[in-house]
Amino acid sequence: MKAILVVLFLSVLPIAPSAGQRPDPLIFAGLQAVKGSARYSAIDFGGGIRGRYQHPVAEKWALTAGLGLDLHRINSFFLVPTSYLGYGYNPISGFGFNTLYYNFYGYEYRVTAVSIPIQVGPRWYVSERVHADLMAGVDLAVNRHAVSAPHIEPGAGYLLPLKVGGFLDLTAGYFTTFARGRGAFTVGVAYGFRRNRAR
Repeated sequence: MKAILVVLFLSVLPIAPSAGQRPDPLIFAGLQAVKGSARYSAIDFGGGIRGRYQHPVAEKWALTAGLGLDLHRINSFFLVPTSYLGYGYNPISGFGFNTLYYNFYGYEYRVTAVSIPIQVGPRWYVSERVHADLMAGVDLAVNRHAVSAPHIEPGAGYLLPLKVGGFLDLTAGYFTTFARGRGAFTVGVAYGFRRNRAR
């Protein structure tokens, strides 16, 4: 019975016999989610859209370039200094005196940062479907809550060929600018297709 179920499962699984190592350039469009990881990370969570182009350069190597639009929920803290004048009285001397006191209070709030990530880097196909990535690039700030900065994003993924045509690319990585509070985990999913579909 178990053997029959396995055969049925494999027969309906939308996998085609070819994978992403073919010499055809691939175009991907998808979504990416981000979750801040560092203790002092300013990024709470976020996500965005991604477009990526993959061009083969060797049997197991490809060069990828990407462009996107990200929205991140940012934790911010606003600190307000205050001062006030206190009055005291010394019963021994019979004189009064004034003392200047300082105090601080603050509150935490969240804002949305919008940025445009531009990335380029190699992709190595460890096997027919498993790949390792090393993307580097820059985030361009769109609003005042975002900061333009270079970044690097190592990761890995699984390229699943679909029986109906195209590919499903599942990825995970770690995004960092090497600055304190700028690390985050990423997961993504994208649909890809060959640029030269006529082949």
